[in-house]
Amino acid sequence: MGKILGLDLGIASVGWSIIDTEQNKIDELGVRLFNSADTSNNKKRREARLARRNIRRKKYRLEKIKELLSKNGFYPPEKYNLNPYELRVKGLNEKLTPEELYVALVHLAKRRGISYLDEIDKDDKNIDESLKINKELSKEKYPCEIQLERLKKYGKVRGLIEAENDGNSITLINVFTTSAYKREAVAILEQQKKYYPQIDDEFIKKYTDIITRKREFYVGPGDEKNRTNYGIYKTNGTTIT
Repeated sequence: MGKILGLDLGIASVGWSIIDTEQNKIDELGVRLFNSADTSNNKKRREARLARRNIRRKKYRLEKIKELLSKNGFYPPEKYNLNPYELRVKGLNEKLTPEELYVALVHLAKRRGISYLDEIDKDDKNIDESLKINKELSKEKYPCEIQLERLKKYGKVRGLIEAENDGNSITLINVFTTSAYKREAVAILEQQKKYYPQIDDEFIKKYTDIITRKREFYVGPGDEKNRTNYGIYKTNGTTIT
């Protein structure tokens, strides 16, 4: 006796039937209903996934920075009672102790800026005015100088700061370009280079490479040690080039 199972797959149901081919009749049939995917939650899932990736990348970046510093004799202080903004500004013109330099460079690496902001035009109406303000200020000052001024004036740096500029209300945010942070890092390290022989051009390049490193979109997630089929590093050991 021959039997055929027929399936009708839908986005919210599966219809099925069993056909007796010898008697040419349907023995059984039915349908299974289930809830369809809710696209309204896609944005939340994307945002949560992006947040997890950013946290993971930030953790990895800081691990590499701390590894670089420790290899060159810079270690964290026993007590973190130092103001990192003051240290970064101080490091532009004065010698920092090894502990102070460690705090300043780790703090600088925590927020390495946004790369696409380097390409925006000041007349671009699609870019938030707060970002334009930071980009213009960064032409004459380093991010640490701007941040320390805001800390002293408004009592905070992060989050939204409501302020006034020429009688107009403006909102300040703590977002700067990647190039601005790199420029600050180079300035600090060039100054500290005068006092520490282990800080040379190679050290400066390694540090700035870490804080400016950006994964290209076509590479996808994962790496050679952590493979996934959603990027170029496949779980079967191959790498797409």
